[in-house]
Amino acid sequence: MSRVNNAFFNAAIALGCALAAPTGALLAQDFSCDRGQIEVRGLVFEGNKTFSDAELTSVIVTTPSSWGRRTFNLPFSAKRCLDAEELKNDRLRLILLYRKRGFPEVDVSIRTDSISPTKVKVRVMIWEGNPILLSTLHIAGLDSVNGRSALVSSLPLKDGDRFDRLRIEEVMDTITRRLRNRGYPSVSARNSYFVTGVSRIDSSAVGGNGSADNPIDSLVDTDEDGSTLNSPKKRLQGVQRYAYDTIFISTGPLTRIGDVKISVEPAQGRTRQISDKVIKSIVGLDSGGIYREQNLLSAQRSLYETDAFWHVGIGLDSAGGRKENGDSIAPLSVALVENMMHSARLGVGYGTLDCFRATGELDNYNFLQRARRLELRARVSKIGVGRPLDGASGLCPQAKNDPYSDRLNYYLGATWRQPVFFGLRTVPTITAYTQRVSEYNAYVRTTSIGGIASLVWRRGSKSPLTFAYSMDYGRTEAQPSLFCAVFNICTKEDRDRVQTNQRLGVLSVALSRNKANHPTSPTKGSIGKLEFRHASPWVLSDSALRFNTIIGEISKYIGLTDRTVLALNLRAGMVLGRDLKPSVNFIPPQERMYGGGPTSVRGFRQNELGAVAYTTSSFEVDSTSSPGNYYLRLNSTDPEEFRRAVPVGGNSMVVANVEYRFRTPFLPNVLEFALFTDVGDVWNRGNASVFKNFDLKVTPGVQASAHTPIGPVRVILGYNPYKKVSGPIYYEGSNALTGGLPCVSPSNTLNASKDPVSGEWIQQEGSCPATFTPTHRQNFRSKLTLNLAIGQAF
Repeated sequence: MSRVNNAFFNAAIALGCALAAPTGALLAQDFSCDRGQIEVRGLVFEGNKTFSDAELTSVIVTTPSSWGRRTFNLPFSAKRCLDAEELKNDRLRLILLYRKRGFPEVDVSIRTDSISPTKVKVRVMIWEGNPILLSTLHIAGLDSVNGRSALVSSLPLKDGDRFDRLRIEEVMDTITRRLRNRGYPSVSARNSYFVTGVSRIDSSAVGGNGSADNPIDSLVDTDEDGSTLNSPKKRLQGVQRYAYDTIFISTGPLTRIGDVKISVEPAQGRTRQISDKVIKSIVGLDSGGIYREQNLLSAQRSLYETDAFWHVGIGLDSAGGRKENGDSIAPLSVALVENMMHSARLGVGYGTLDCFRATGELDNYNFLQRARRLELRARVSKIGVGRPLDGASGLCPQAKNDPYSDRLNYYLGATWRQPVFFGLRTVPTITAYTQRVSEYNAYVRTTSIGGIASLVWRRGSKSPLTFAYSMDYGRTEAQPSLFCAVFNICTKEDRDRVQTNQRLGVLSVALSRNKANHPTSPTKGSIGKLEFRHASPWVLSDSALRFNTIIGEISKYIGLTDRTVLALNLRAGMVLGRDLKPSVNFIPPQERMYGGGPTSVRGFRQNELGAVAYTTSSFEVDSTSSPGNYYLRLNSTDPEEFRRAVPVGGNSMVVANVEYRFRTPFLPNVLEFALFTDVGDVWNRGNASVFKNFDLKVTPGVQASAHTPIGPVRVILGYNPYKKVSGPIYYEGSNALTGGLPCVSPSNTLNASKDPVSGEWIQQEGSCPATFTPTHRQNFRSKLTLNLAIGQAF
């Protein structure tokens, strides 16, 4: 069976398992209408400029039958019928929406177009009219508060905007939230407004304070012909309405924290494990400090992050408050329910590059009785293809073709987490580990012993700053052709020198910001990360291992409707240094940048974006092109052409992704599809030009995802119209194993001579030209790249 067929087979198994779960939920839906009711086969909005169809649909009751029934008349799809009373109410709902959002002249009419005696299409026609503009927004009650200008800056509504009542509520919420973080927990707000301009019937000024007498709030009356009194034929034209709004703030007294009262309920059948002293150190709020709501939320998050408590409640005890020097002193109540202090988990999985894998976890949430957390982790992958647990290569053809999947990958580590650090609200972590990890067709990194110390400083609830230092003692093994093509390290002795165990010390700083609304499938918000990594003898790294790397990534999610999302991603990175020559600065292969695969440019296979070197198992000696000279060149009669492609990575990388995700009415909670276009390149820039060797590649494609408990399982089909990149090609045979790695690129001019003792060909030193270009297949199927992955691309 071919590799593509195997991949399709594996993908079908994964999707089949994922689709089996929701059947019960599907059958539980109500697909029927009452006898004699008319089915709604369509819902159309016309004239709405300010609000989308999705926003308007969300506020009305009338809903058309499901997409499957409307498009294919599927009998098991949802059938939805017309309710005449609710249709009238829908008109009023839409009018109220527009009036609240600043359109007092709105006119809405609803018509039903008959498709057949039992089916109709509902048409909603909207005339928005002129909006009310906010002339002045005045905020009263803050004269006695310090820093008033900061409290009223960057509000969601300003003078000149449309008079949107929801935005007014956002303004009040913003100001009260800011005051609660400045010591005023009992703050309240109300607003009053009046509107000048033309009323519905005459040209007199209209006044109000948000009551039902104000035409902005009242329902629309109709005249004898059924049209609204503010319809185009009844209203007075050409006059703009203006609103004057005042928000009254009542701050209440400045409040300070009194005594911290702690109550703890132990886990069922257990005695209490964590003392008041430890809890107070994690909460970090002392008596006498000014009340700040964000500090309470931060303390609550810190307690939850220990996983030692399954319920955390923190709030002021207003009943025990008192006055002192004009301020309010309120005790702080901390109510906790302890969790079990130990947990264990086992898991198994499958991936096209990892084959079968297994994980084990053991956690202690109260290590040494201080709410410290000790995590023991063990992972094994490449089961089925890696020694000594090989033998299942038929189920993992892609992993089997990777020369660095012939041994088990493993990880064994222990991590210690401290909830607070010298009273600071940080999360220090220390990890010790040993591991072997490989990158597809590129390298394998074996760490005999390693350690990582990190410190997370939370600048905000969604913007942690992470400082980390790692030190490991290990070695990196890579394809001989990669060392030869990138670092000009072509002899076995030189390769052995750089592949011995060495110290690699890396100091890194990472700033991240997560404003997405979901951890695995966001529909709105953004995620950003910026990381800087440094290795040199200054941070105790081996003198041969030095680099500076900066990597940035930002993702943006835009919810277009309740079932469609536009996802955007941009990732870029580069290795910085005064001299980018590989012979001067040796960058370990695992620190180089790679592209291609299910989370990058999906039209390329894993790591095959950018420069590539090739290997072959045969060559021929050319002595005819230059009499008296011998050249080792690719065997033109070899049908295999080349043995493998070796990604060499680069010192620069940029990748951009645009993805339109949508869920169909059929199993919308499980199935998601996407159309994507990926753009990017990985290249080796020179000292003189940033964009030397830069060549963007664009690959479109389609993707199907099944949402499962372990995350989205994706089947990806990318279209790659590009020819395989030209590169050097090396002979990988007995000669390479015992000595050098001969260059056999076409037209290379490296003289070779035969050793009279060993009988092997010895080639002179020099760079191997990138003159080998694999044969480009023209058929459509050969341009498709199939991948199976777990988790979103970004």
